[in-house]
Amino acid sequence: MVTSINAFHEAAPLNPAFSVGKVRRVVQAKFSIASGTQANDVFILADGIPAGARIVRIMTPKGTTAMTGVSVDIGLYKTKANFAAPEEGETYSPVTYEEIDGDCLADGQSLATALGNVDILGANIASFDKVKTLAELSGDTNGNFPAGGYAVGVKAAAVGAGTGDVELDIYIEQD
Repeated sequence: MVTSINAFHEAAPLNPAFSVGKVRRVVQAKFSIASGTQANDVFILADGIPAGARIVRIMTPKGTTAMTGVSVDIGLYKTKANFAAPEEGETYSPVTYEEIDGDCLADGQSLATALGNVDILGANIASFDKVKTLAELSGDTNGNFPAGGYAVGVKAAAVGAGTGDVELDIYIEQD
């Protein structure tokens, strides 16, 4: 008889998520692909996530629209103070977002096939490691973490003729 140990536990034996469990929270996010959406438009889904947190799943709930020709990257962003005066006709926003790694959670995920995959975390990333924290995924292992935490954002990689609302459930594990 062979006895095997949970592969996630072997990869991170000090993380209780892989032995006795941890509490997870879910951020329900919604964004809209409209006729004016262009490639590289970014939609922030969750914000203020600590560096030691881990994204466990990114799920497409039942009822999500499959959009032909639309693909997205999902990655990490950080908030940045905006001290610039707005252009005429624009509203002032004190916060802007800067990309850290725009496709470290999913790369080129087609919204037409996302429903068949259900969990799209790590989509099209052969080297994706579900055990890594946000700090490790972003490469910020030297302690240079964003003061306001990380933000999870979706960037439109390709925009076809599809339009509609997209809902995602982001499962986050943190202490």
